[in-house]
Amino acid sequence: GSSLTWLVLGRSMAGFAISLSSMACCIYVSELVGPRQRGVLVSLYEAGITVGILLSYALNYVLARAPWEWRHMFGWAAALALL
Repeated sequence: GSSLTWLVLGRSMAGFAISLSSMACCIYVSELVGPRQRGVLVSLYEAGITVGILLSYALNYVLARAPWEWRHMFGWAAALALL
């Protein structure tokens, strides 16, 4: 198969998995805490995801002009995932 087909398939599977885990985390938090803290914790979780996506786009923008463009982006993501 072509590289584009595998790329789209892989990205689709990763996106689906991330959406499932995001939904599961919010449900888990809502079941664990009382009603007074529930909104704050779910909002903090969503804000953390949003800020993380913003930072990753900013870092990718900076690294796009670096030598070995996408390899740096992949390496940074892998290093953070290992942590």
